[in-house]
Amino acid sequence: SKTTMKSKDLKILRKKITKLNRLDYNPISNLAGEDLTLNLAKTDEGAGSLAIAFVPSKSLEENRLKECLALFEENMGDLYRKSSWGLNMDEKAKELQHENARFLLLLTSANELAGFVHFRFEYDDDEKPSRGVLYLYEIQISAKF
Repeated sequence: SKTTMKSKDLKILRKKITKLNRLDYNPISNLAGEDLTLNLAKTDEGAGSLAIAFVPSKSLEENRLKECLALFEENMGDLYRKSSWGLNMDEKAKELQHENARFLLLLTSANELAGFVHFRFEYDDDEKPSRGVLYLYEIQISAKF
């Protein structure tokens, strides 16, 4: 059974999660500046490099959101359609636009979306939180890569 947190510890946890969910918090900024670049040996498109950009949901441009949704549907659409829960792209769009949603976008040198990671900083339990967690919602990579 879960241990109930002390009031003081719960306040500290809430402050930490609130800080992580600030729009100006960039979890990769200390790694290599604003972007990270990966040099790839070879893809179907040829040799090249990919950049990783951190983007909070509020800063995700409409066209990027559409690209993320299209990539999700391309990769997962059939699986979801065949499942008991079905595919609801409106709900997926809402999930991606949640105020606490964060993205790592994998971009080609031509600014094409090669993939994305969607994550949030949340509590481990809504009713009886005991710690903050990083919840990974999506990892989607284009079949080209």
